[in-house]
Amino acid sequence: MIMFRRAILITITYLSIPISMTMAAEPHLTGCLKSLQTATSFDTKAVGYGGEDSKNFLAYEQAARQGSRIRTKLDWLVVHASPAGRLYSALLIRRLDAKAGHTVLCRLTNDKSVVNQRLGCLGGQTTVSRQASRLLGVGPTSINSNYSVK
Repeated sequence: MIMFRRAILITITYLSIPISMTMAAEPHLTGCLKSLQTATSFDTKAVGYGGEDSKNFLAYEQAARQGSRIRTKLDWLVVHASPAGRLYSALLIRRLDAKAGHTVLCRLTNDKSVVNQRLGCLGGQTTVSRQASRLLGVGPTSINSNYSVK
C-alpha cells in the first residue's frame, strides 16, 4: 500500500512539473501594457497619409517611460502577447538592457507568426522573425532609428 501511494505521489509530481512551468501567472496589465498585449500592428511613430500618431507606438512610448518597474511584465509579454506586442516588448527590454534585449530579439528570429506593420503611409505583413532580424540590423532593411536604444 505504501509503495502504491508513493507511486501515485511520484506520478502526480512528475506530471505537474511541466504544467506548472508552462502556466506562468498572467500579471495584472493595465493601460499601455494592455494595449501592447493586444496590438494588432507594429508601427512607426507616424502612420497613414496624414502622419497620424500611432496608438500602438504611443503605448510603446508610455511603457518606456515606466522604466524598469515593468520589466517582469515585459518578460511575460514577450511570450504571451500578440505578434506585434511581442516585438514592442522586446524593444522595451532592449531599452532597459541592451544585452537582454538583443537576446530576446534573437529568440524572436525563430517566431514565424505573421505581423501587420505600418511604416509611415505603407502597410503590409511580415513575420515576427523577419522584423526581429531587421531590428537587429541583420535583414535587408533596418528601422533601428525608429526604435533606438536609449
